[in-house]
Amino acid sequence: MDSGLQKTVTKRPRFSEDVSRCNNQDMISNLPDALISHILSFLPTKYAVGTTILSKRWNYLWTSVKNLDFNSSLILNIGRGYYASSDEFMKSFVEFVERVLFFHDGMSVDKLCISSRSRVCDNQIYTWVSAVLPCHLKELQVTSTSVRQTPSSELWQVDLPWSLFTCKTLTTLKLCGGFVLRIPTRVCLPALKILHLDSVIYVDDVSIQNLLSGCPVLEDLDIERRNWDGVQVIDITSPTLKRFSLQFFLYDHFGRFPYKISVSAPSLLYLKLADNMAVKYSVDKMPSLVEAQIGIYNYNSPSSLKLVKEVAHVRVLQLSGKILEFIESAKNYKFPLFHNLVRLELGANKEAGWDLLAELLQSTPNLEVLVFPRGLVKRISSSKKPYFQFEWDPPETVPGCLLLSLKMIIIHDFFGKNCEMDLVEYLLENAKVLKQMTIYFLNFKRQESCQRNLLRCRRGSPTCKLELILKGIDY
Repeated sequence: MDSGLQKTVTKRPRFSEDVSRCNNQDMISNLPDALISHILSFLPTKYAVGTTILSKRWNYLWTSVKNLDFNSSLILNIGRGYYASSDEFMKSFVEFVERVLFFHDGMSVDKLCISSRSRVCDNQIYTWVSAVLPCHLKELQVTSTSVRQTPSSELWQVDLPWSLFTCKTLTTLKLCGGFVLRIPTRVCLPALKILHLDSVIYVDDVSIQNLLSGCPVLEDLDIERRNWDGVQVIDITSPTLKRFSLQFFLYDHFGRFPYKISVSAPSLLYLKLADNMAVKYSVDKMPSLVEAQIGIYNYNSPSSLKLVKEVAHVRVLQLSGKILEFIESAKNYKFPLFHNLVRLELGANKEAGWDLLAELLQSTPNLEVLVFPRGLVKRISSSKKPYFQFEWDPPETVPGCLLLSLKMIIIHDFFGKNCEMDLVEYLLENAKVLKQMTIYFLNFKRQESCQRNLLRCRRGSPTCKLELILKGIDY
C-alpha cells in the first residue's frame, strides 16, 4: 500500500470488553439526583427505600421521590428469614409507612397509593392521608381488602378525613373498600378530574350529589356498588362529565328497595350501566355520547327499554344478553334507527336465541364491525342439555349493512353447534363487503369438522379472510 494512502486504523474493543467495562462502572449513580428520583418514583416505595444499601450517595435519594406506593403485601420480615405473624407483620408495615412519611417531612408528593389488607393498617389510613394532603397531592388511591360493607357493624368501616374533600390540588381520587363517605357541607375539589368509588358506603342518597357539586371539572366517574351501601337513588348531575360507569349487582336485598338511577350529563362521551337492581332509569339527552354499554338485568324495569332508544345516536354500542331477552319479551317493541352506529357488541342470551338479530341489523345501516363477545349460545352447566339451541330463520330481505358496510365479524366461544353453523354460513354468504371473520373455537369434539366446513363455505365477499383460532393456533 502506498505510504501516502495509509490511514491510522484504531482497533475497536471486542463486545465482551465493552460489557466488562460497563459492569465495573456504576452508570446509574452518575446520573443527576433529579433523574434518579424520577426513576425511583416508578417503583413501589419498599423497593425505592431498599436502594439505600447501594451506596452512601443513595441514602436519602428516596426521600425526594414524589410517588409513594405502600402495599402491605410487599412488606416482608426479610431480616429474620421468615414471615412474621399477621399482627407483627402488619405492625412492621405501619412502622415502615410512618418512617417514610417522617423523612418526607412535608415535601411535595404527587401520588399516594395505599393498599391495605389488615385492620391494623386500616386504623392508620385516616392519619396517613391527613399527613400527605397538604403536600400538594395530585393523585390518591386507597384500597382496603379487609373492610366490609356491613351496615350493622361499624367495626368494619373506615372514615376518611374531611380535609380530603377540600384538597385544591387533587386531580385523581380512587377509593376501594368499605370507606364511609361522610361528606362535609362544603366540598371544594376544583382540580379533580377522575373519581372512582368501589364498594364505599354512603351516609344517604344526597352524598354523591353533594360530592359532585364540589367537583366543577370532573370528567371521569366510575362507581361500583356491592351489597347495601346506603343509597337508593343515584342522581348524577355534572355538566363536565365525559365518562360515567355504574356497576351494581345485588342479590341479598333483591326487591326490598326501589333503586333508581338518574343521569344528567350533556357532555358525556362514554356511558356504562351494568345493573340488576334499578327499577327506573332517567337519562337526559346526551348529544355528545359516542359509546354506550347497556347491561340491564332487571325485568321489573320497563324504563330500560327506553334507555336503548336514548343512546341510539352512538357510534359504539354494547348490549347484554339480558337486555336482548327483555326486548324479545316486550310486546310491539321496535328498535330505533342507529344511524351512526359502526360497532355493535351483543351478549348471548339463553331464551330468545337470535330472532332479533335480523331486525337489529336492519336498524344499523352503517354498521362496520359486529362482535359476539360471549358467543352465540349460552351454556348452562347445571342443565342436562348444556347448550341452549336456537333456530336461525333467515330474513326475507338481507339487511342493508350486510350488503354495503359490514367489514368485520368477531365471534368468541364458538361451540360448533348446528344452529351456530347456520348463522355463520348465512353471514359469510350475504356479507358482500366483509373483509374478515374471526372465530374463536372452544375445545370440543366437533371443532375439526366445523373448521373444514367453514373453510369450504361460500363467501359473498371475494376478499373476505376467514380466521379460525383455537388455543392460539391460526387456521
